[in-house]
Order: sequence, then C-alpha cells, then structure tokens
Amino acid sequence: MTIEKLLERFAAQEAFGRLCEALSRTEAARVCAERLAGSARSVLGAAAVGRLGGMHLFILADREAAAYFYSDLYNLREGRGVLYLPSSYRRSAQHGAEDAAAAVLRTTALARAAGAHADEALCIVCCAEAAGERVASGEEMKRSTLTLHAGEQVGPDFVCEALAEYGFERVDFVSEPGQLAVRGSIIDVFSFSDSKPYRLDFFGNEVESIRTFNLNTQLSEAKRSAVEIIPNLRGAASAEGVSLFGFIQRYAGQRGARPTVWVDDARVVAQRVAAQHAAASESAIGGEELESALRGMRCVLFAAAGEGGTVCRFSTAPQPAFNKDFGLLAANIRENEARGFDSLLLTDSLLQAERLAGILTGVGGGGKGLEQLPVALHEGFVDSAAGLCCYTDHQLFGRHHRYRLHGAPEKSERLTVRELSALQPGDYVVHIDHGVGMFGGLVKQQLNGKLQEFVKLVYRDGDVLFVSVHGLHRISRYKARDGVPPKVYKLGTDAWQKLKNSAKSKVKDMARELVALYAQRKSARGFAFSADSYLQHELEASFIYEDTPDQLKVTKAVKADMEDSSP
Repeated sequence: MTIEKLLERFAAQEAFGRLCEALSRTEAARVCAERLAGSARSVLGAAAVGRLGGMHLFILADREAAAYFYSDLYNLREGRGVLYLPSSYRRSAQHGAEDAAAAVLRTTALARAAGAHADEALCIVCCAEAAGERVASGEEMKRSTLTLHAGEQVGPDFVCEALAEYGFERVDFVSEPGQLAVRGSIIDVFSFSDSKPYRLDFFGNEVESIRTFNLNTQLSEAKRSAVEIIPNLRGAASAEGVSLFGFIQRYAGQRGARPTVWVDDARVVAQRVAAQHAAASESAIGGEELESALRGMRCVLFAAAGEGGTVCRFSTAPQPAFNKDFGLLAANIRENEARGFDSLLLTDSLLQAERLAGILTGVGGGGKGLEQLPVALHEGFVDSAAGLCCYTDHQLFGRHHRYRLHGAPEKSERLTVRELSALQPGDYVVHIDHGVGMFGGLVKQQLNGKLQEFVKLVYRDGDVLFVSVHGLHRISRYKARDGVPPKVYKLGTDAWQKLKNSAKSKVKDMARELVALYAQRKSARGFAFSADSYLQHELEASFIYEDTPDQLKVTKAVKADMEDSSP
C-alpha cells in the first residue's frame, strides 16, 4: 500500500465527507472531529489538505506535540508545503541567546505564507505559545527583504549597506544566521529565511552568480537564480506586530482561499495563550483576541465535545498493546484478516520490517498478512470504518520515536567567537602547533593599521601567544579526565613537537602489533557461529534507539566475523 492509497481509504468514510462538506459550506464553519486516536489526526489533516487545498494552521497544545504532529504531516504529505512555526521565546541552552534554528524556521514559515502561490496547499504547524505570539506585518516583512537575482545590476557596496541596515553582523567567516562576510568580490550572507547560507559572486556591479554553500567545507552547492534575504523580524513583531491569525487570513484571502485552523485542545490552547499574554502583553495576543479570531475562521476542533458546530465522529481506536509478545501480534494480524481489515506496518526502516517479518515467522505466525507502508508516524491506530489496522514499529518494540524538524539551519563546526566568549580565563585550550595553553580572553590590537580581535593564550613562564580570529580553526577546547591538569610548555621549545612525535611513534608501534595479530588470526582456524535466529532479531528490534548508519555497518561487520571460521 502507498501513502496515497492510505489517504484515499481514510477519505472514503462518511465522517470525512461530512467534515469537508461542513468546511466548504460557510466561511466561519465550526467542526468538531471526535474519536480520533493516535496519528489518525495527522492522517485526517493530510487527507483534508489534499481535498480542500488552501492554507491550514494546525495548533497543538505544547511544543513536543506540535513537533510530532509536524513530523507525521510532513511524512504523509512527503514534504509538500508543510512548515513548522516554533515559538521565538525558546533560547539556546549553550549560550543563553536566541535559538537561531527556531528563528530560521519561524521566518521561513511566515515568508512562505506571504509568498505562497494560489494553487499551493500550505500547512503551518505550531504550538499554543507560537500561535499566541504576534508576528511582523506583511508590510514590515516586505520592507526588510532584500531580493537579488542572478544577472541583476547592483553593486556589492549597496548590498553590504542594505544588510547592515537590516541588522546583519559583519564577520570574517559566516557561521550562523544574521551574519555576512566580504572577501573581495564575494559576499557570504546567512539569511533567516533559509537553512543554508548564500554566496553572492559579483563581477563589477553585476550579480554574476548566487549559490548556497556548506558552512564546514565552504564549498558551493546548489545554484540559485534568485534569493530573498530576510533578517530576524522578532523585534518588528514585538513593536508593530499583528496576530498570526490576521496574518494568514490576509494572505490566504489575497489568493482567493479561506484559511482553516485546526486546534488540538481548545481549552488548553486558550489557557496557554492567556498565560503568555499575562507574561508579555505587548508581544502576545490575549484570550479574547484568540476567541474572536477563531470565531471568524473555518475551524476544526479535535476532541471538543460540547463546543458546538458540526460534529463528525470517526471510528478509530489506539494501537493495541502487545508488550513485546509477538505471538499476540501474529494472532491479532490473523484476526484482522478474518474481519477483512488490512494490517499495515508504518515504518520507513526496511531493516525493522525485515526483523519483524523474521520474528513473526519464528513464532509461527508468518508475516504475510502484514504489509509495510514506508512512512513513519508517531502513534498507530485502528480505523474500523476504513478497515485499517496501522501499527508503528517503535510501539511494537518499545523504542523511542524521534521527530525531525526539516529546514533547520546547519551548524558550523568552526570554533566561533561566541563559543570562545563562553570560556573563562584560565580554561585550558589546545593550539595544534604550540600545544596546551590557558585562555587569556579576547583582546583587540592594531595590525597593519587596522584594529583586529585576537585570542590570547598564556603559556609557561608568562609566554603569550595571540591568535587571529582567522586562525580559530587551529584552536580547540582541552578535553581530559576531570581533576587532571595538563602540562603547559614554554613557547619556543620543541617539547610539544616531541610529545606529538612520541604519540605518532606509539601509534605506529600499535599498528605493527595489530598487523602481526591479524596475520596470526588469518592463519588460524576458529569456531564459526550460526546465523541470527528470530530471537536475535527480536532482541535487536527491542532496543530503544535506532542504530545510526555507522553502528549498523559495525554490527554487520562483527556478525560476519563471528560467522566466519577465521577468529
């Protein structure tokens, strides 16, 4: 079965048709969708977006629920027009600053909503706190956007001045959103509207080419014909912001479509919005404004008995709990087959599907009645009206399910000035050429008539080394056992070089010993273990976390060695 077939089966039931009819009847329709268990809400949302089109805002009670719902919807829609709108109040735990990833996701979602085409179905998923925040108006967003096209006649000086006016910070190397760097005729800039930075190559006063590039390798990647460079609009949202509901209603109306708002738990959402308004009244809407906005829009309420409007009752139940008893699972699959239900395994991992098939064969149930659907959802469900029983592999094996927020900016591996600022004087750092020294802070000095910033490193007997910010890639934080201070050498001696040479010599000695050991193993004969049985598959499938590609590769190599007659 495919994702399209799953959505078609779900959309064929009477309750779904009643919901779509009610939403199409009036501009302020109010629909209560009841008895939706597990990820059936995500399936309903994906099917309704495909049927109705237009702009849809999904509001979940908290951040985790919103992230899982977004992940489900993104997988069901295969990424088409699904965006995540986080709250701008979340901070980075590492530096105490605003989370750059959240700012990028938020700006990207608003920019897409403002510039969406009339025939594009758009889904925005957020939590209650994010829905209650005010956002920058369309006019402010337009004023703060710098649009550039390849071949356009515009000078690099004008671009730098415009970006500086928008609040972009000029640095030597771009490492995070809101920064730009200039090297001759090339301008690197990291917009808040994209997960990758842009590289603008000028030929005189002409934009010769526009490309995205990798932060860590600095290599150019995809070519762009045009880009929109947008700064962080959080300040504008607080000062002259509008409600998120007014924002999407305006741009959906310009496209001739009515937006639809889906609310998970209306009472909890209203309470969280009211609490946020009490804490930050200028940048958040109140409970009355929320109620007024929902009354004037097409609205679907999940689990909202007694809220009024058209009631659509579905026939879903949570995925049965088997507690890793796969004999019960096999019996349940046979029971579904007898009732005419289709049993689906919802997983995007081919390895997990193979493991489960082997386990079911081992317990005597067989895996013929269980069909794999290559989509990962958060929770399984049973839909009696559609004749579907959807299992998720992580619930069957008791594994942790992770969500993924697509579109978050990549992180630079370069040691940044901000990370250096988190170091305290006296902390140990390592310079690749001079060894371990003590961090002495950031200092500014004149170099060739220009004021530049340097990292001060203090060595033995008060020796001082100044490292330019251009050489930050040669510095790293010292990591060792707690309570064991490193040995700090004097600058100008060969002690550090001797230490590195000694380490290299020991590595070579170890390599020679390993070569001799493996030569002995190749010439000897050992015991060959049997291949994995279903019990081994069941054990591996019950691990809480999914293996990374490297872990999977190592596991296969170890098993191949164990099944070989060579020790």
